[in-house]
Amino acid sequence: MNRQTVPAAPADQQVASPASPVVIYLVAFVTGAIVMSFEMLGSRYLNPYFGSGIYTWASLISTVLAALCIGYFIGGIAADRYPSAAVLGATVLIGSAYILLLPLFSERMLELVLGAIDDVKAGSLAAAFVILFFPVTFLGMYSPFGIRLLLHSAQSSGRVSGTVYGVSTAGSILGTLGTTFFLIPAIGTRAITLTLGIAGVLSGLLLLLLPYLRRGRPAAFALACQPLTTSLPRKARSAFSRSQNTGTSFTKKS
Repeated sequence: MNRQTVPAAPADQQVASPASPVVIYLVAFVTGAIVMSFEMLGSRYLNPYFGSGIYTWASLISTVLAALCIGYFIGGIAADRYPSAAVLGATVLIGSAYILLLPLFSERMLELVLGAIDDVKAGSLAAAFVILFFPVTFLGMYSPFGIRLLLHSAQSSGRVSGTVYGVSTAGSILGTLGTTFFLIPAIGTRAITLTLGIAGVLSGLLLLLLPYLRRGRPAAFALACQPLTTSLPRKARSAFSRSQNTGTSFTKKS
C-alpha cells in the first residue's frame, strides 16, 4: 500500500488550535477595555492643568481617534508582513509598558507642556498627545492584526472581522463605564493606571506564549504562566495599597 506525504501548510496558513481564537478574542476584549478606560483616565491627568471643559475632552477624543487611525493602518501592514502572535504580543506589550510606567513621568511632562504653551486649546491637545497617543497607537494595531491571524478563508472574513471588532467594542463599553462609575471613585488615578498596564502586559505575554497552545503543549503553557499568575496579582495589590496610602489625585502647582 503506497503512502502519500502531504506537505505541511505554510506557517501563516496553518489552522490554529482551538485555544488560539479564544486567546485572540479575549485579548481583543481586554485591549478594547484598556483603550477606553485610558481615555477616561486621561481626563484625570489633564484636568488639574487644563480644566475639565470641552477643549480638554475634544483633545482627548481626537487624540484617541488619531492614534487608532494610525494603529489600524500600521497594524494591517504589519500583519501582512509578520503574521505572528508573538509580533502581536510585542505590540501589546510596548503599549502597555508605556501605560505602566506613565505615573513615573506624567507630572513632569504635563508641567513642561503647561509651561511651554499658554493657550488652553493647544495646550490640552499637546498634553493629550503626550499622554495617550503612543500607547493607544500600539493597542490600536490589535484589531487588524488579530483578524489576520484568525482569518483562514475569504468566506469567513466578514464573520471574523465583525466578531473581533464587536468583542473589542464590548470591552470598550466595559472600560468606559467601569472606569468612570466604579474605578475612579474607588481606587484613584495611579492605581487604575497600574492596573491597566498590568492587564496589558499579561495580555501581551499570553500572546507571546500562544505557540505553546498551538503545538499542543498546554502543560508547558500552564507551567510558563504560573509565575505570572502568582507574582503580578501581589504587585497589583501592593500598588493599590500604596496609592491609597499616598493619595492618587493630581494637583496643579501654583
